[in-house]
Amino acid sequence: MKQRLVLCAFMALFIFWIGGLAAQNIWGYNFGTGSTSFVTPNSNTTTFFTNPAIPSGGGTYRLRTSTSGGGGFYRDDPGISSLGSDTELRIQAPTTSGTGGINKFAVYGYTRQRNAYYRTTMRFGNSTGGFADSGTFYFFFGDGTSFEGDNPILNTEANVGIRWVLGANGTITTSYMNAGAWQTLPGYTFAQGVNYTVEYRMHMGPGNAGSGKTYTYNGTEYIATIYTYDIWINGTRIPGLLSAGLGQNSWLDSFAYYAESSVGNVGNLFLDDSSYTNAIDVTNAPIYYSKSTGSLHTLATWGLNTDGSGTSPTNFTSPSIGYYIRNNPTPTITANWAVSGSAARVELGDGINACTFTVPSGFTYTGPIDVNNNGTLNLQNTVYPSIGLLNTGSTVRYSSSGAQNVLGLNYHNLSIRGTGEKTLNNAAFATNLVDVGDGTNAVTFTIPQAYPLTGTVTVLNNGTLNIQNLVNPTLGTLNSGSTVIYSALANQSVVGANYHNLNIRGTGNKTLAGNATAGGLVSVGDGTNAVTLTVPTAYTLAGTVNVAANATLDIHNVTLPTLGTLATGSTVRYSYAGDQNVTGTTYYNMDVDNGFTKTMQNDVTVTNLAFANNGTLALNNYNLYLAGKDISFYSPNAVFSQLSVTLTNDQIAGLSINRVWSTYGSFTNNVAITFRYPDTESNATTIGGWYRDDSGIWTKAGTFTATANGGYMYVTIPNITTIGSQAKAPSNGLLPRTIRPCRSSWLLSQLSLRSITMCN
Repeated sequence: MKQRLVLCAFMALFIFWIGGLAAQNIWGYNFGTGSTSFVTPNSNTTTFFTNPAIPSGGGTYRLRTSTSGGGGFYRDDPGISSLGSDTELRIQAPTTSGTGGINKFAVYGYTRQRNAYYRTTMRFGNSTGGFADSGTFYFFFGDGTSFEGDNPILNTEANVGIRWVLGANGTITTSYMNAGAWQTLPGYTFAQGVNYTVEYRMHMGPGNAGSGKTYTYNGTEYIATIYTYDIWINGTRIPGLLSAGLGQNSWLDSFAYYAESSVGNVGNLFLDDSSYTNAIDVTNAPIYYSKSTGSLHTLATWGLNTDGSGTSPTNFTSPSIGYYIRNNPTPTITANWAVSGSAARVELGDGINACTFTVPSGFTYTGPIDVNNNGTLNLQNTVYPSIGLLNTGSTVRYSSSGAQNVLGLNYHNLSIRGTGEKTLNNAAFATNLVDVGDGTNAVTFTIPQAYPLTGTVTVLNNGTLNIQNLVNPTLGTLNSGSTVIYSALANQSVVGANYHNLNIRGTGNKTLAGNATAGGLVSVGDGTNAVTLTVPTAYTLAGTVNVAANATLDIHNVTLPTLGTLATGSTVRYSYAGDQNVTGTTYYNMDVDNGFTKTMQNDVTVTNLAFANNGTLALNNYNLYLAGKDISFYSPNAVFSQLSVTLTNDQIAGLSINRVWSTYGSFTNNVAITFRYPDTESNATTIGGWYRDDSGIWTKAGTFTATANGGYMYVTIPNITTIGSQAKAPSNGLLPRTIRPCRSSWLLSQLSLRSITMCN
């Protein structure tokens, strides 16, 4: 439950906790429970926040929507589970900007002083806390009528001025206002999709010895220099920022957020657990450290001293307490553990020593957690904590035995381990590295079509990266035994890389976008879906390629990959816009496309041969076998532009063997045609050839030697210069246009043929 609103004034010696602060006057607001919205254009309200009620003396709460820019204000329950609990305020940016063009949330007119403290939790991103590529958000703290109105805050009325501009890939450009001019915020970089706890300590009037004001943070005293303010962002201090433009010794009694300039209203700011006071010298809650041994769910494992010794906490439910996991390189839990105090925080690692906190499959940790440099959060359980800040050098590892979701976060290192399929459930960004696999266990990391991953991915032995999204991650080292799959149900680019195994799945056209090698196999298709891998003119593919049924390998490059298994129903297309070699192997479908001459480099066997767009095929002293047709063609210099053969069982007047070849084609020079038939039909070693041309008369062409081999007889007819059109129906009582080798002598050596029958 988010902490409740409190307004108190006690004696200085009596300390109470609200939002992690000890003070004399504190107002807090957590946006209550339930969901509602305020999106009416060109409108304002001071009654939106009624559950809970506005704190007495805490000022007026006002919302204002843009005239025509859309967006608005939402109380989302539960909203982002890791950002506090229950309801949070979401400010959706309009498309417009400036006067009349902003969506503005302001609190003004609380009991004023010249010093102030403000604390909130916040997050930037799209409507679900992921990435948005546009939207500008502002925060101002000061005093003046511009906080009460519809338009932007005047710099002359603001002490604090902060601006966040959302960009591509989860980036944020952050600036602060100094005397009316925006300058880059020093010492910290915000990112989208990350939870932040931000505290401001403002000193606009006389302090200690007239120069500063002392306050305590995490047990350490700091001084806020007079006429400046300090910002604390997730424990990082940015001190001594100068006023946005409000004069020295001014009052402080108002603050405001507003949003503008988001194309498509994609930008959002989330706020929760806000506290503010008119005093600067507030003290934050205690921090407990874990010992070198012991389960983290046990209270005795924790102490107030940095080595884990000292007083232990009495529970894990108090608000605002810090629990820092340190002193043990491999801490874990042996029972379920929950840290449920409002605004409590758990921090993994000391930023120096390696520390891996494993949440085992048998027990859960629920609660917040930030991960520091050299800290690793190892998630073997599929129930996750609320992951907040992932600092530079941190790692989150997903390592369950089985299917597991991978959260869409801003990671430094993202590690995929365990077994089964790990699937990204929202857009994610990895600053440093994503590694898939441990080199032994089979594990798959799937980037679905709905959510992109930005970062560099290394894949280890037995690891598989399955890319369904149309935005590819950067590929790093792809180790021996690794696999990368491209499986979008749409056209998709294939990264040029040194793969071990490269699998092409899904549907559509997958096009190589750079030179690629595959030390293992390239596998195109799953045997069911129609998919094409295109090797374009600009890039080469080196490796052995298997093509499954319904899949196509389309080669536009003069450098050919090695062809492996070409399954029944597969297609290889040669479509370079120029002369191109053709690999000698066994094809199911082979297409000769895109003009110019495609030249065989060895014998070719093909079930279906297609010519398109003036493509031609040069035999180049090799045999072209048409599988299932018992016919082959040979020539040292013939070039085909069309070729088809139909084999049917037929006889002529009982004199021929039981088969007819109907041929159609166009070629240059001449060819030798070899026919094959079972020796059970005839085993004669001398055979005659008959052909029938356009005259409709059967003509005896000559006598040829029939050679026996493996239960078949082979007869070759040399020096054929033309083969005719497909067989037609009989005309004038004549037989169909066919050519039949028959059991008598050949009469011609150069023939104009239509189809062929073997006869004794």
